[in-house]
Amino acid sequence: MMTTQGQCRLCDRCAVLATYDELLRLTNGGRFQHGRLQDIREKASASSPCRLCQEIALSMGAKADGSRITGIRRRGKRPKTALSSELEVYTEHEGGEVGLPKGELYLTAEEADTVSPVLVGSHQPLSNVGAPALFNAVHTRLDECRQSHKHAACRDGEVPQFPSRVIDVSPGTPGVAARLVTTKGLSVQADYLCLSYCWGGPQRITATRASLPSLERSIPVNELGRAIQDAITTTRMMGFKYLWVDALCIVQDDAQNIQAEIGQMGRIYTDAFAVIVAAGSSASTECFLYEDRGQEWKQFLEGYSFPIQRPTGPITNVQLVAARNVAARRVGQEPLDTRAWALQESMLARRKVVFSTYDVFTECRTELGLKPLRRSFVKGYFYRNPSPNLLLDFSPSSKIGRVWSQILLCYTERQMTNPEDRLNAFQGITDAIGGRFDGNFHFGIALAWPVTLGWRSRAPEQSRSSRAPTWSWGCLNCPVKLVDPEAIEHVQARVVDGPGRRLAVTGAVIDGAQWKGEHPPASPAHDSQGKDDGVYGSISLDVENSLPDPRDRTYLRILEKGGKSYGEVALVLEKSAVGYRRTGIYYGRVFKGGWSRVEELTLI
Repeated sequence: MMTTQGQCRLCDRCAVLATYDELLRLTNGGRFQHGRLQDIREKASASSPCRLCQEIALSMGAKADGSRITGIRRRGKRPKTALSSELEVYTEHEGGEVGLPKGELYLTAEEADTVSPVLVGSHQPLSNVGAPALFNAVHTRLDECRQSHKHAACRDGEVPQFPSRVIDVSPGTPGVAARLVTTKGLSVQADYLCLSYCWGGPQRITATRASLPSLERSIPVNELGRAIQDAITTTRMMGFKYLWVDALCIVQDDAQNIQAEIGQMGRIYTDAFAVIVAAGSSASTECFLYEDRGQEWKQFLEGYSFPIQRPTGPITNVQLVAARNVAARRVGQEPLDTRAWALQESMLARRKVVFSTYDVFTECRTELGLKPLRRSFVKGYFYRNPSPNLLLDFSPSSKIGRVWSQILLCYTERQMTNPEDRLNAFQGITDAIGGRFDGNFHFGIALAWPVTLGWRSRAPEQSRSSRAPTWSWGCLNCPVKLVDPEAIEHVQARVVDGPGRRLAVTGAVIDGAQWKGEHPPASPAHDSQGKDDGVYGSISLDVENSLPDPRDRTYLRILEKGGKSYGEVALVLEKSAVGYRRTGIYYGRVFKGGWSRVEELTLI
């Protein structure tokens, strides 16, 4: 027998579940036994289906045994709201609960509803991203940060040093929507915003030596990429006058200007009042402001809506959404999270407004973690970048190696259109660390912390680039990480006079020609003698088939791991006429006790 609930037919059990009294009982720790999952699936697929059974079945997927009893209970601790916004679907044998597998349901208010959130404490994610109310809410959130957060991290750069060029989005000239402004010689007392976005290929309009005069008169906004158009709209709607966008504020055919601006990139993003993050757009041609996200988004949002009659107060509509709808879209990263340039833009920002595929979030350095404009079931699942506090905590008293390894791996795993920007797109991060703690970085290596020399490639490259010396990970294009971030350092390093490509490193050395013990094999490697006898080692190569003959190798120990997991980390070097080239990195116990000679070697 089916029962009508609202405008949708419900089965007898779901008609009981979709009531205020039953949902309140679940919130207070009760459990609702629905019936066998097989029966729920049958009711969900009937010609006149039960919509709530459909959501329950969808949340469980195909993994559960259909013969078991299905129940529903609240998930986690009791919420502060009247009704729990997160429910858990479980299965049990007739004799007792098993617990797995589980599904999840979210109880939310509809997007435009201003009454029901008091009842359930959670909204649907935003589908209309572009309404004036949204910009007002964002501006209020950021202004609260300015007024209430006395933490120095949010207040650094409050009197910004303006970039050399900015976009004036409200110049006051009739008929002109925006224009490029050169700030040299101007006394500008105002805040500016920055845009972090994916280029996604060539852009139709950029700043060049030829286009500068016309862009300074008027920017044809309608001809810009949609992401940049939306950034201009966002800047104006939030009440700011100035915006920095690399495509328009850096002269793209002027190598000298490009290099100068890259050197200032860290400061530009740090001094900005906030960074607009177009996380969900994979190219500058894609917008991030929507009035209607379309049918696919509606399917993501849609659950089962039904009215709730409380003992007091009006009838309000709420919605149950199967969490599997959300989980299917948690896989992978937002498009911007795959781009190398965007990492420093995210980590250096004091405040961010993140327009993701799923919702709009803000973040500042005092309140870390993406915070939705209003609570929804999307939460912060899609935040995959290292937290900005890693830069703030990067100090000699912290776990330098572990923090550095996390940042380095996250960066080098990302994609880059021009591989020659490998170090340029990372300079803002090294400048920020070096400026705070005298990191003295050279080609992405901090001489004050030799642990940063102990990097290894995740897979050998076919060749290395000449843009960086062999001792720097910047010469490779593959992901890299530290071999042992917490090892004890055993070397000292200094830059040899000149352009800084030569590094003098003093440490214990073993010549392959003189070493009579077992030589470790090249990676991918197995133990040279097996770990049972305590003698093992392997070499991870930087470039395929580049391992020198043992007689031509030199091992320079840089790190040592103590305790039961004792091991040594050494650079594998090949001698040349002007110094030593790095070919890989060794880790193991083969050389234990053999480091009898200390030398200063020049690495190139």
